[in-house]
Amino acid sequence: TEVIGPEVGANNFRDYSGLRMKQHQFQGKIIDAMYVEDTGAGNGPSSPEPGAKGASYYDCALDPWQTKDLYSTLSAAEKAALSSMLAAVKDCTGLECP
Repeated sequence: TEVIGPEVGANNFRDYSGLRMKQHQFQGKIIDAMYVEDTGAGNGPSSPEPGAKGASYYDCALDPWQTKDLYSTLSAAEKAALSSMLAAVKDCTGLECP
C-alpha cells in the first residue's frame, strides 16, 4: 500500500490524499485498487470549488486508467475502513508509518 498526494506547498494545502493498494487484503478479498479523498482545501488543481470534499474508489484490475469511480457502490463499512486506513498513514513519515 502506498500513500499518494501532492506535497504541501507554499500555500500550505494538500487538496487530496490517497491509497494505492496492489494485491492488498481488504474485507476478506485481495484487491488492486485506488482510494482517494479530496480534503476540501479548495485551492488546488483537483478542487473545483473551495470546501468541496469527496472520495473516489477505482478497481485498477478492471479499470487501470481509473475512469469509473466505484465509491458509491461501496458499503458504509468499506467506506469507513478505507477512510480509517488512509487517516492512519496520510501524515506519517519514516518509521512512524505502519
